[in-house]
Amino acid sequence: MTGKEIIDRICRAVVEFTPDAVVTVDESGRVVYANPAVQSIFGYSPSELEGKPLDILLPSGMRKRHGEAVRRAALSGASRLGGKTVEVVAQGKDGRQIPIELSLSEWKLDESRYFTAVIRDISIRKEIEKKLEVERAQVERAKREWERTMDCVGDMIVLVDAEGRIKRMNRAFQEIASCSYKELLGKRWDDVIDSLGLEMNTLYGETIEFYHAGSGRWFSLNSYHINPENGESTGGGVIVMHDTTEMKQVAENLEKTRELLEAKNRELEEAYNELKMTQSQILQQEKMASIG
Repeated sequence: MTGKEIIDRICRAVVEFTPDAVVTVDESGRVVYANPAVQSIFGYSPSELEGKPLDILLPSGMRKRHGEAVRRAALSGASRLGGKTVEVVAQGKDGRQIPIELSLSEWKLDESRYFTAVIRDISIRKEIEKKLEVERAQVERAKREWERTMDCVGDMIVLVDAEGRIKRMNRAFQEIASCSYKELLGKRWDDVIDSLGLEMNTLYGETIEFYHAGSGRWFSLNSYHINPENGESTGGGVIVMHDTTEMKQVAENLEKTRELLEAKNRELEEAYNELKMTQSQILQQEKMASIG
């Protein structure tokens, strides 16, 4: 057996046993060869396809366009799909739609031109892609819902990484910082605090109260550590700032009211003591008068 014969046998064995369908057509677009994989993908046996036009594997709506493409290739000697891999929808023997990946090559034998298509069934891949797309859409929807929820919260919420760089923040924080989301993203938390004219050293778990001169309001700040997970080497933190201005005003008003009540109580007590002393003096005078 010559080297060429060995190579021919190897090539034929590869084509015969590959899970991809391999179909060769002549210049008229009729099948001259189909490997066994066409049956597992399309439901046709190789003998059923031989002599049939290749467009038997296409949905009816695409057959006319395919026939015109074959005629153009026969006349021009070139195909637009030559050497390319494209995704198209094919049709099985039972009429079901099959997403496929198709690679087309052209070759000659004894002055005759042939086109060989390598066809891969990508149904499973498309199903996975569809599921992933649905999951991505669900994640995006959940992300948007979470962001809208956080934007409805009056408290300022900031997510930072282990280096203190801002990863996410809600609208309330953007407003107090007078910066957009993009402007704040990636900035160091302490730099933003400095730009607001505030000085503080935050430790996770501590509560800090501060006054923001720009808005004339008081805030309490709590920071919480995020433990690393899923292979992350470092965690980060969540910083929550709550507007306590009204609470402080209420507390101040209560303190003023308490002080006022205490002052009134002292006045009443003094008046009572004076009245008691006056009454005692009157009783003493009456007693002396009765003796005299």
